[in-house]
Amino acid sequence: MKKALLAALVSALILFTALALKKQTGSGGAAALAEGPSIEGLKIVNREKGRPLWSFTATKAALSENGRTARLDKVRVKFAERNIEVEAGGGLYGMEDKDLSLEGGITAKTENYTITTDSVRLLKGGELVTDDRVVMEGKGVRVEGQGFRAKDSAWVLKNVTALLD
Repeated sequence: MKKALLAALVSALILFTALALKKQTGSGGAAALAEGPSIEGLKIVNREKGRPLWSFTATKAALSENGRTARLDKVRVKFAERNIEVEAGGGLYGMEDKDLSLEGGITAKTENYTITTDSVRLLKGGELVTDDRVVMEGKGVRVEGQGFRAKDSAWVLKNVTALLD
């Protein structure tokens, strides 16, 4: 539900910006639209009773020419209730399928663990998925492997090695 709301908010902001730019530029604005409109310093905060539930920031969100995707730069997602923070160099958001693909050195931190990988997809249903190499580190444990899936529980999928202190 939270991720669906985030997806809807990002879509609405980007589409609103695209429509506003189109109205401002009129018929002579084809060149501006061909490059795709963008939002600088995007920040979305979802609150409940004044408390932040999650926040999403990107230094830039640029809409593709066909309006089906948005390229994101320097992404950070924070889930306040679970004390989880995810950072990525960039990403791509699908306007139609509502999938968020992050890339460029993903780091996810919780109170007890740090997870790193090269890329990850956040699917519409809230599942995190990657086929890349994954490293999970926490107090007294390091788990490495290939592929990762997480929703309510997390799994490293294959070639798993664990080191215990």
